[in-house]
Amino acid sequence: MRFLTAFACTAVLAVAQSPLTTTFANNNSGGVGGAIYFDLTDTLGGGLTITDLDLNLNSTSGSTGTIDVYQIFGGTFRGNESNMAAWSLLSSGPVTSSGAGQPSNVLLNPPIIIPPLGSSAIALVANGLAHAYTNGTGGAGSAQVFSTTELTLTAGTASNSPFATLLFDPRIPNINIHYSLGTSSSVATNTSLGQGCIREYTSFFENFAPGAFDLNNTAISLLSTGNNYLVTSGGTYNPVGSLGTPTTLTLPANGQVAAGTLGLQVGSNGWVALGSGNSTAATPSVATLLSNPATAFYCWKSLNPTATGSGPVQYEEDVATGRAQVTFDGVFDSGGTTTAAANFVQFQVDTATNNVVIAWQTMSPTGIGIVVGYSPGGASVDPGATDLSQVASGNTVILTGNNDIIPLSLTATSRPVLGTNWNLEVQDIPASTVFGVNIFGASDPGILDLSFLGLPGCELRANVDFVGGPWMPTGTTFNYVFPMPAMPLSLVGFEVFTQAATFGVPPVNAFGAITSNGVKGIVGDI
Repeated sequence: MRFLTAFACTAVLAVAQSPLTTTFANNNSGGVGGAIYFDLTDTLGGGLTITDLDLNLNSTSGSTGTIDVYQIFGGTFRGNESNMAAWSLLSSGPVTSSGAGQPSNVLLNPPIIIPPLGSSAIALVANGLAHAYTNGTGGAGSAQVFSTTELTLTAGTASNSPFATLLFDPRIPNINIHYSLGTSSSVATNTSLGQGCIREYTSFFENFAPGAFDLNNTAISLLSTGNNYLVTSGGTYNPVGSLGTPTTLTLPANGQVAAGTLGLQVGSNGWVALGSGNSTAATPSVATLLSNPATAFYCWKSLNPTATGSGPVQYEEDVATGRAQVTFDGVFDSGGTTTAAANFVQFQVDTATNNVVIAWQTMSPTGIGIVVGYSPGGASVDPGATDLSQVASGNTVILTGNNDIIPLSLTATSRPVLGTNWNLEVQDIPASTVFGVNIFGASDPGILDLSFLGLPGCELRANVDFVGGPWMPTGTTFNYVFPMPAMPLSLVGFEVFTQAATFGVPPVNAFGAITSNGVKGIVGDI
């Protein structure tokens, strides 16, 4: 039995079946600074307090570093690995490696709380060290489950850098989790609310985890407005040969070829570009999509049209109208050997109007993930993922920008713990800013468009109960502090909302200001 020795407890913690152990028989490992992801669930109902961990580290015995513990309360790791905004850094601890195959202890400060009958996604980031882990079974997306009477661990994935898009799946963390029953403390948390303004992005994408693709039998249309696209639902998957006599493209695995007479380049991994030079990498990458030199449209997946039994990539065009059609007509996943690995996606490009349709029949649920999207040639700012099923169903539209404009943003750099400073940083402050203010409130009014005040596209996510400032920025960032009182303990669980606004010359709208996203802090004692 272990006790919380570093923190004052207000309740006696009961005997637990601690620790929960997976395995220390590693057969794989990640890079230095990498992360492992899994879910933890309280299965008994009284809540759990995790005090320390034993990890398997693929680092020389005696090497030192730290382990950061990120958590999503009530969420799952799967599908959130690359969504850094979803995670809160809740704990960390120093560690000295005992060498691969041996437990290396990490004392967590503060302890991690798993609420009664609740689940949390956990990400462990090894700073200065590397995780050792074990390959799972059952293929990508499968669950690897380990349990005691009170706690269940569901694994898992890994990445060589925190919250990256390139994942290794499934992977089992090599871990002992030491815990006690009950929760004697409340963890302070931060949650980002909404978006800042003014925001404009030239690109869009959705990054699908293996088996999570949800655009089968749908289509999206990119309607050119001159310098940008209005992206809506609509379009159909046309029969091969409906535009012209189809030509089977001779594409190598992980290659590209020039197709037809209209200037298109077709990549074997599910994309069409308006020029040459784009990456032919097999693994989908949002960063590469946003930096490729040629404008392109993507349903990027690791495919192999040269595989035995694979369907072809068919090209057809109508030169008179400037229209082309590229169909991945049952192309197999890389490594696929049967029609269960077949993928059907079609790109319809009108070079006269620049309109494009991406239409799907079905994409195989096997293989690695898929990135769907569009980006103009050259470096583009990451706009964050968009749920394209909402576009395909007609529930929303996307308007890409003429230029990338990064919105004002706000990030909490510490948590609102009683007796400490709650630290916040305003980021991406425009050079034209003259002064800024901080807004604090006890509620979120949830106003998503302040057009009625002359701030179109801006949000109000903190009720204006108190305004701090004004402050004058000296660069693109500004830090401010909200001192948290040490007492009374009744403040635990209290919600505090904050947001930043800046005023510039010349004014960007009728009101003359822009706002950041909001941050909700829930006060805790750890």
